[in-house]
Amino acid sequence: MKILFNKILNSRLKLNQNELDEYLNDNAGTTFIDLQSVDSELIMGIENSTAPLGMGEDNEPPLGIPSFLWGCILGIIGILLVYIITDGDKDETKKALWGMLIWVGVWIVLYVGVFSTAALWY
Repeated sequence: MKILFNKILNSRLKLNQNELDEYLNDNAGTTFIDLQSVDSELIMGIENSTAPLGMGEDNEPPLGIPSFLWGCILGIIGILLVYIITDGDKDETKKALWGMLIWVGVWIVLYVGVFSTAALWY
């Protein structure tokens, strides 16, 4: 029964999307807010949100991975990815930057520690 309901719902939503596409092609300049203000059936089951790469909520990290880890593991590439995925969210980009800076700091401490220890042996 549940499978049948899902099939019917999916076919209705697909039909709705085709009708919506046709309506928007015929009526250029119409926006989602215009259709929402008149309670149009064309947008039934469709939300007015942009959710790039599955980020549906505010304050949600990119792809569910904390921005700090993006920067810590991937460095500059991670910072760039966070910036692109979050559409320029400065707070998330800053977290990725801190992740990269912490990783660089850890490597510097390890590098100095290893070489200073090695120098003591000679």
